Amino acid sequence: MQNNSIKNLEQDLAGFIGTQNYYRHSIGNFSYTNGVKYLADTANCYCLLDVIGNYLVKPKIKRTPFQHWN
Repeated sequence: MQNNSIKNLEQDLAGFIGTQNYYRHSIGNFSYTNGVKYLADTANCYCLLDVIGNYLVKPKIKRTPFQHWN
């Protein structure tokens, strides 16, 4: 992505507050919000969700019921 596109994406993501839908990811068996789906679709980075899912299978991380990833 070009710098201009990244800035536009950041501005778009700032508009996501809360969610209307939750989406399920098979690796790590976790749910994610509309904003995360928008990021994955727009930046074509579903591999990021795969990486997070792989961390979530670790027992110490899995026990945390709500997580906020930056």
